[in-house]
Amino acid sequence: MSRFQEESVSCPVCAQKSTQSIATSLRISSQTDFKQQILSGNFQKFTCPNCTHSFHVDDPLIYLDFDQKIMITQFPKSWNSSWKEHEKVVTHNFENYLAGKYAAPAAREMSKGFRLRTVFGLEALAEKISCLESEIDDSLLSILKLQLIQSVDEIPFHPEFIPLLKEIKEDELVFLCPVLNSEGKIEREMMALPFPLALDEVNEQKELYESLLETFHDATYIDLGRLFFSASTESI
Repeated sequence: MSRFQEESVSCPVCAQKSTQSIATSLRISSQTDFKQQILSGNFQKFTCPNCTHSFHVDDPLIYLDFDQKIMITQFPKSWNSSWKEHEKVVTHNFENYLAGKYAAPAAREMSKGFRLRTVFGLEALAEKISCLESEIDDSLLSILKLQLIQSVDEIPFHPEFIPLLKEIKEDELVFLCPVLNSEGKIEREMMALPFPLALDEVNEQKELYESLLETFHDATYIDLGRLFFSASTESI
């Protein structure tokens, strides 16, 4: 079952505190409305009672879908710089409490064939859900993002500018890309690439990215953040 707890959260604009119900785990197989809220960007979106600013709360949570055999652990986006530490926690928890000696026999049986992923931020959670449910290879998707950064002058090689997959159409992959405009200010633009052609081309060139693909082998955090952050890097 899904679990929530009452927490005091602060508005990022005026610091006004309010008490909200925050998810610690979501079992999607029985409550698909939560998945739709995540995909639409409305999950854990609150309005400040003082200044009316809308904001999201991305506290750690576990997303479980037994039908799709998916377990995604989402951590706050601001924790991305310490991904190595959190990736280890994800593997440890799965092996001990869902598939290992501390798990109920029924849970161990149901956990067979699960795909584990680690993400940082609710937007990354939405992207990973769409990617896995559409059977898109997220290691190839990461390379495609890298190529997008390298081919667009307005996208700096910086972790805050990693494109996000926002929509999978029949013939297009639509990315939300942070860009620098002519005044040096950050804007967000939609960019589309042909699907599945763009991923097919990446697959044909994957020997050029052998070292990057090697870092994704047996990993749960499959994202370009692995390039930008090391265990000792400060959050940017």
